[in-house]
Amino acid sequence: MKILVKVEESEFLTREFWVDCGQGNQLISWLANTACLRFGQEHYPRGIYVPNLLMKDDINQSVPHPRKRIQEELDDQEVVIVKLKNRSRPQTEEEEDWYEKAFGKKQNIMTVRIMFNPFIKEHLKKGKCDIWAVIKYKMFPELEGEFSKVDYPNSQKIKIDGLENKEGFWEYEQIFEFPYGTFDIDLFWDQKGKKEEELELKPLPDDEKAYQAILFEPEPISLEELRQIHAQEEEENKKREQEARLAQKRLEEEKARLRYEQQQQIAKQEQNTAQLKVFFEAMNLGFHTGEEDFNASMSVLSIYHQELMENFKFYASIQEQKFRREENTMIILQSFIHFLKVMDICRSKDEVSHATECMHEIDGVSIPFQDTLNIMNGLNYAQFLEAILRIAYFKKDNSDQAGNPDGFKNTLESMFADADLDIKKKSKNDQIKQSMLDLSNQGFFEENFELLAAVFNERGMPKSDGYVEISKTDFVNLLKDAQILIFQQIVKDKDDKKKGGAQNQNDNQKKDDEGKEPARKFDEYDVREAIQASYSFDDEQLSFIDFLEAIVRISYAFPFTEEELANLVTYEMKMMYFIQKLEDKFKNLKENFRASQDTRAIEFHYQPRVVVDEEDDDDLDMDG
Repeated sequence: MKILVKVEESEFLTREFWVDCGQGNQLISWLANTACLRFGQEHYPRGIYVPNLLMKDDINQSVPHPRKRIQEELDDQEVVIVKLKNRSRPQTEEEEDWYEKAFGKKQNIMTVRIMFNPFIKEHLKKGKCDIWAVIKYKMFPELEGEFSKVDYPNSQKIKIDGLENKEGFWEYEQIFEFPYGTFDIDLFWDQKGKKEEELELKPLPDDEKAYQAILFEPEPISLEELRQIHAQEEEENKKREQEARLAQKRLEEEKARLRYEQQQQIAKQEQNTAQLKVFFEAMNLGFHTGEEDFNASMSVLSIYHQELMENFKFYASIQEQKFRREENTMIILQSFIHFLKVMDICRSKDEVSHATECMHEIDGVSIPFQDTLNIMNGLNYAQFLEAILRIAYFKKDNSDQAGNPDGFKNTLESMFADADLDIKKKSKNDQIKQSMLDLSNQGFFEENFELLAAVFNERGMPKSDGYVEISKTDFVNLLKDAQILIFQQIVKDKDDKKKGGAQNQNDNQKKDDEGKEPARKFDEYDVREAIQASYSFDDEQLSFIDFLEAIVRISYAFPFTEEELANLVTYEMKMMYFIQKLEDKFKNLKENFRASQDTRAIEFHYQPRVVVDEEDDDDLDMDG
């Protein structure tokens, strides 16, 4: 669906924009923000403009709740008006209320309205009783850090206010405000005037229940539900494609079961099992609850070892290693969290938090995750594999496979069957992934890790689970601070200064036009378009690996001049263009980051585990 948005800066200036909303699953506030972003690109002076109010362009000029979804309130091709925030004049009461609900203190607050107009029973109609609401409530997990559970208990009784109408009958109504969450509300009655501790509540008679109403404004929806809705269109297409691929795959596997593929799989398993032996010996495999589960782990890991190792090597190449032996290679926890998303083991930060709780039993791993950019607090390949197996147990125990003797085997096989792990194959069809792989193989990320990690750590924000992410807004701002953004302007040739008298005016104008260089720009809107496909579990957040990917995407979208391209003859040189910009602006952060890494390693007594003993302890580079 498309919506026509009229952005009003004043009664004299209005610009119109068609905004493509897909199926309209975004919030009304998103529509207003998007229109203001477009306004900021076209209006002079350029800048960031903030919506103050969105209303329908109709006779009533009704104001949709900013936290409702677009398709709930608007039709395709409908016209709305967005008024910009103007600090030179006070907000109206309506504007202040809309802004608070969209971006302020009320953006995560919903209104619950309870109404009851008894119609049958005389003792209820005549107000001889008190009406009570018993509310069972559970706040959405993502809001628990913003609101206190003490202020919003899981269970409470609230007396509903009542007034006598002109006909002598009583009407009851109460409005409450809660953070978004789930509700179970039932109405009861008791004799008038009782204190809460004296209540003997009785449910409303069945014939009166038709005259009660419980309304939510807006309907509560969690971040996870919203993410799923946003992804629904893409998931439906992927599902159809996946079903077709799986059907074809099953057919091919059936035909070749007793022939070539079975022999190949056996050979591969034997080869991988031999390679995995050293890592199995370093793992604590005693957590398996039976021989069948142990065999399932060995079988699956032996099948997917090469793909897992290729992913692990990619992550390991991002930063400098501390051990000499290849078997002791490690990855930072930021990489492991990214891998959980890539493998589709976890689809939200909450799932990461729950799934990784079981990792505390792995030798050398501390939960919750912290210091996720410090290689001394990372994982070796044996810990990496053990973590996957333990998470499979966790997922089994929290699914319909719990209690099934083959539950662990089914869960583990499903995790790998649904994952696209072949990093080399994916890179062949994806320019960004190929560039990420090439840069890691060339040691580019390792050479610049200290700078990139320092900038990410400085501008990112720790989440509730202890690991750092950077918002896309902060990413845009750091590019601006590093003077990477380009705001559109026209540069004129020096001949422009040679304009003479009136008789030469036409000639000079021609020179002026010929002397202008093609205008170029690379602003906030262009950056967001370029990095749209890079995100962590939240569409607006970037993990460290996503942060690196975002820079790679910027390198392809950036409008280099012909002169710059003549000097930047390789892709790595193009990437260095941005690294140098960041270095010029943020080089002072590196030393502080290095010092903080060393300090935390000492403070928390990091003792990275090894798979095999280093032949000489002096080979352990503890200074980096």
